[in-house]
Amino acid sequence: CAVLCCAVMNHLQSDRHHHHHRPLLIIDSTKEREFNLQKIFQDLERTFPTPPAPVLFIAINRPLLEEHGTLKDESLLATRRQQQQTNLSAVLPDIVDGVNYVAIDNLRTLNAARQNGLWGGTVRVMEFGGAALQGTEFQQALTLVGGMVDYYLATDSVVFIGTPISSFSYQIMASRFHAKKYENYKYLPGGIEKWTNATMKRPEGFFC
Repeated sequence: CAVLCCAVMNHLQSDRHHHHHRPLLIIDSTKEREFNLQKIFQDLERTFPTPPAPVLFIAINRPLLEEHGTLKDESLLATRRQQQQTNLSAVLPDIVDGVNYVAIDNLRTLNAARQNGLWGGTVRVMEFGGAALQGTEFQQALTLVGGMVDYYLATDSVVFIGTPISSFSYQIMASRFHAKKYENYKYLPGGIEKWTNATMKRPEGFFC
């Protein structure tokens, strides 16, 4: 089936068909890195008003996100929300007394997207994760096989969005570029920008 793929790497936790059937991949996106999953989803919908596919596949380390994003005392979050409303211009720390509020918000954003979809509910959101390989012949190499699946989906996608400071993201972009797949974008806190085009002789160099 037609798939839209979004791979969000661990930085967020503070791991042939017709062209429109190919997936769209977002990897991780620090001046160069975005931690807010809600903002990533919003920029995705803003940049692509018409979704490339009816299913959004998200590759994200859910066990790690749940480890850091599960809040036992809901009153802590209520207090933080009140602080934000009292002073809208205040920049509150991401982690307070061991509570990772970025992970908490990202986990809730992910779960809401799983339940309600994106693009007004027209795009279904799905995950893969190592748990899907449990009980198979690949269960002894979950990270390796998962990375191979992510790489294949990314290189075969209709649009790729990554960050210029991730070597994994850069290698996908470079592979696509040399395969004459120029719909590659880099994700920055300020939004999504074009990364490659058909007039370039070679992709820009890697930096981090």
